[in-house]
Amino acid sequence: MLDEPTNGLDPNQILEVRQLIKEIASDRAVIFSSHILSEIQATCQDIIMIEGGKIVFKDTMDTFNNYIEPDSLVATMENPPSAEELKAIPGIKEVEFLSDKTLRVRFEVAADIAEGLVETSVHRKWRLKEITLEKSSLDAIFAQLSNKTIKPTVQA
Repeated sequence: MLDEPTNGLDPNQILEVRQLIKEIASDRAVIFSSHILSEIQATCQDIIMIEGGKIVFKDTMDTFNNYIEPDSLVATMENPPSAEELKAIPGIKEVEFLSDKTLRVRFEVAADIAEGLVETSVHRKWRLKEITLEKSSLDAIFAQLSNKTIKPTVQA
């Protein structure tokens, strides 16, 4: 049983402790307690989240990472259109320019925006270079599971 095993360690020591934990866990059960979600993500395969003495989540780390369905993506284009042109694509709710060639697109959760964006980009010669679906941050997932309200943040 480990409680905050990497607390106070330098980056190299953290990597060594993570590797040691993974080696031990290859043939033993390791209980790892931490409030640092990125540490849990880097070390654990399964997660049990307890809030107020009750289990609110019990599954794999992959399932935890995908608990909130993504509703945004980041796209880079050589010839990006106006926000209004993008909003004309069914399912797109909001467009935010991050730079002159990179933008964030928020969409209806059930919509298959990537396919529509790629097809429209080819047809209109926007020269789409990259598209990345954004996932909710671990903190936002934790907050939703523990019934706390925070402004969601995303990771590309």
